[in-house]
Amino acid sequence: MELTEELKDLSRRAGVTRFMTLLAAFNLLLSRHTGQEDIVVGSTIAGRNRPELDGVIGFFINALALRTDLSGNPSFIDLLKRVREVCLDAYTHQDLPFEKVVEELNPQRDFSRNPLFQVLFNWADVSERVLTLPGCEIVKLSYAAPSAKFDLTVYAPEIDGRVELAIVYNAELFSEARIAGLLEQFSCLLSQIVEKPERSIDQYSLVTPSAQAVLPDPTEPLDDTWEGAFHELLSKQAEHAPERLAVVDPNETWTYRELDMRSNQLANYLVASGIQPNDIIAIYAHRTSALVLALLGILRAGAVFVILDPTYPASRLISYLRIARPRGWVHIEGAGELSQELRDYLAGLDLCCRLTLPNGKASSDRSPWQDYSSRDLGVPIQADDPAYVAFTSGSTGEPKGVLCRHGPVTHFLPWHKKTFDVGASDRVGLVSGLSYSLLHRDIFTPLFLGATLYVPGPNDMESPERLSNWLRQTGITVLHLTPALGQLMQTVSERILPSLRCVFFAGDVLTTHDTAMIRKSAPNSKILNFYGATETQRAVGYYAVPEHISTQARGGRQAIPLGRGIKDVQLLLLTAGGQLAGIGELGELYVRSPHLARGYVGDDELTQQKFIVNPFTKKSGDRLFRTGELGRYLPDGNVEWVGRKGRRVNIRGFRVELGEVESVLSQHPCSN
Repeated sequence: MELTEELKDLSRRAGVTRFMTLLAAFNLLLSRHTGQEDIVVGSTIAGRNRPELDGVIGFFINALALRTDLSGNPSFIDLLKRVREVCLDAYTHQDLPFEKVVEELNPQRDFSRNPLFQVLFNWADVSERVLTLPGCEIVKLSYAAPSAKFDLTVYAPEIDGRVELAIVYNAELFSEARIAGLLEQFSCLLSQIVEKPERSIDQYSLVTPSAQAVLPDPTEPLDDTWEGAFHELLSKQAEHAPERLAVVDPNETWTYRELDMRSNQLANYLVASGIQPNDIIAIYAHRTSALVLALLGILRAGAVFVILDPTYPASRLISYLRIARPRGWVHIEGAGELSQELRDYLAGLDLCCRLTLPNGKASSDRSPWQDYSSRDLGVPIQADDPAYVAFTSGSTGEPKGVLCRHGPVTHFLPWHKKTFDVGASDRVGLVSGLSYSLLHRDIFTPLFLGATLYVPGPNDMESPERLSNWLRQTGITVLHLTPALGQLMQTVSERILPSLRCVFFAGDVLTTHDTAMIRKSAPNSKILNFYGATETQRAVGYYAVPEHISTQARGGRQAIPLGRGIKDVQLLLLTAGGQLAGIGELGELYVRSPHLARGYVGDDELTQQKFIVNPFTKKSGDRLFRTGELGRYLPDGNVEWVGRKGRRVNIRGFRVELGEVESVLSQHPCSN
C-alpha cells in the first residue's frame, strides 16, 4: 500500500499517469535484461474515445506499439518525460488500426511472433471476479488456460488501493523461477525509483534480497595463499614416489626421480650459460617428454618460458620474439627445421644461451649438461615472480603478450584434486595445442597429483580415428579438450572410451549437443565446463554438467553455463553503471581473484585498462580482469554465457581480435 501511494505521489509531481510511471520502470527493467536502449512494448487502449460509443456493444480495443528511447543514461525523471511523450503521441493516433500500422511498416514476418512487439504491458484488472445474478445460481466452468500470446504479458492494475503485478509468460522461453525473480526485481526497482527518482537509470540495482544469497559478494576477502613454486612441488613427489611413472611418450618413460634429476641438471646448465632470474627463454617445441623437461628446467633456473609452435607462420613467431625479447633459445629435437626468416631473426637477438634439447633420455646422456649437478639450485621464487609468457590476439595487428606469475600456477591445484577426485592413479592425456593455457593444466596438474602424463606421438594426432585408438590403448582417464576437438572426435564410428572418467572442456562455447555426444563416447565420465582466459592463467570458472541434460532447446545448441568461480575466484557480472548485475540482467564479465596474471608485456596502458582495482573495495591489491565477455546470472547463481563485447571471436578455442584480421588483410597489395 505504501509503495502504491508513493508511486501516485511521484506520478502527480512528474505530471504523468501511474501507467506511464509503471511503463517507464518496466522499460528500464527490459533494457537492463536485454542490453538494448530502443525498447518497444505493446499496450491496449479501449478505443471508446467518443461519447457516442459509450453505450455501444462491441470490441473497439486497439493495440499500440510504444517505442521508448533509453539512450544517454537519463535520470528516471527525464525517462518519464520521454515515456509521457510516447504515450500521448500514441493516444493521439489511437484510431489507426494496429493492422494498418503493420501493413505500412511491412516488417519481416515470423508467424510464431507478433510483428512489432513481443511484450505487452497492460493496465487491465485480471483478478478473478464473482458473478451474481438475481434469481440465478452461477456455476463457473473450468477450462484449459490458453497459451501465452506474447513472450510476456504484464498486468499492473490497482486493486483495493494497491498496485498488483502479474505476468503471463511463454513457458517455452521462461521458467517459473525466472518470472518470479523478474516480478521481485520490478518491485525492488519501483522502491528505489520512488526513493530517488532523480538518479541516472544506470544507478538502480536489480540485486534483490533473495538474489544476494546466491550471487557473489564483491567485497568478500579472498585467500591469496601460495602453495609454492611448481618445481618445488614436483621435487616432493620425487621424494615421495621416486620410481612412479611421471611421463610416458611413444619412445620412452620418465620416472619422477629422473624428471627431477634431469631438470635440475638443465637448470644448472642454463644458469652457468648466463641465464639470470626473470630472463625469458623461448622453446621451439612439439608434444614430447622433452617439453616437460624444458619447462621444469627453465622454472628451476628462475627464468621465464614462452612456447613457440612450429606450425605457426614465421612472421607470427617473430612477433612473439619481438615482444618477449628472450635471452635464451631451446630447440627441442624433432620440432622441425627453422625457416630462413626465423633463423635470420634469431641471429640478430642478444642470446646468452642457445641449446638443442635431445628428444629422449639416451640422447640426454650425451647432452651438454650431463656433467652438471643434479642438485636443486635453490633460486628463490616468490608468488609474484613471472613464470611464463603466453600470447593472445591483439586489435592493432600485433599479438598481446601476457606475463603470467608463479602464484596462480599452483594455487588451485589442491582445490582441483579435492573437487574432482583426481589423483596418483590417473592417466592424463596431453592433447592440448602448444599455444593453449590448457597445455599448462595438462602438464602441471597430473605432475602435482603424482599421476602419469601420457604424450601422444605425432601420428596419433593426425586423425580422430588414431587419437581415439591412442586414448583406448593407453587407458586415459582424464582429458582436457576444446569443444572443437571434442566434436572432431565424434566423427569416429567406434568411439567408446570406457576408461575415461573426467573430461574437462575449455576454450570455447560448449553446447548440450556436445556433452550428449561425449557422454555416448565416454559413458563413465564426468563432464566439466571450464572458463578462463589467457590473462587469468588457469580455468577460473567451472560447471559440472548434469548426467541427464535436455538437448531439446535450440536444437541441442543451448550453451552450457560457465558456472561459478572456483576457490578464491569470483565471476562478477557488472552493469554499465559498475554495479553487480541482478539475476537475468545482462552484464560484462569480470574475474576477481588474487591469482591473476601480472599484465601485458611492455604495455602498461592496456594493463591498467584490463586489470582494474576492485571498485567495491578500492584496494590496490584487489584486482578485477575485464574479459570483454557478456553474461547473465541464472537463478542458482551460475553464469550463463551470452556473447562477446566488441569485435572479437573465438575460432576453435583461439581468441581472435577482428581488428588484427583487418590489419593483416590491409597489408595485402590488392587491399584498398
